[in-house]
Amino acid sequence: MQAGILAPSISPLIRCLIFRAPNGRFFDLPAIINTARKKRALGDIPAQIHFQDNPAATGTADLLLASGLLQYLDTPFTDFIKALPEPPMHILLNKVAMRDGDALVTLEQISPNRVPYRIRNRQNFEAELTHSGYVIRDTWLIPELAHTITTHPWLGASESRGYLMERA
Repeated sequence: MQAGILAPSISPLIRCLIFRAPNGRFFDLPAIINTARKKRALGDIPAQIHFQDNPAATGTADLLLASGLLQYLDTPFTDFIKALPEPPMHILLNKVAMRDGDALVTLEQISPNRVPYRIRNRQNFEAELTHSGYVIRDTWLIPELAHTITTHPWLGASESRGYLMERA
């Protein structure tokens, strides 16, 4: 899998996964989910794809797709997985902000608002995934999403990664 397939649009990938994950349920932030539901109502997204903003309400799913979500998720990802009714067999994460140093939270400006933005320690994050029962089948870099916090350049640049995982 190449980052070019996933960025800037993941629509071709979603269309491909629809036929391989007939019980697909996708989690994201409420504003994103509302947009996806509107597109589904218009017929732009097949009806068998479900979108949720509450992990406990997802039901069982074969695939969890989270693209650009984890930096805004206010809990550890492994806790999010534990909150699901049943852990999915496959997880596809995209645009996960990482760094080699300590994990940190900064602020990102989105329109007139500033929102918390989590940058994870890569080694710790990958260890948590493995410990939670998943095997990392593929990982990729998305170099165009790397950035340095302008007020704290000594922290170094972050990197953006993607992961394809399967429950062991």
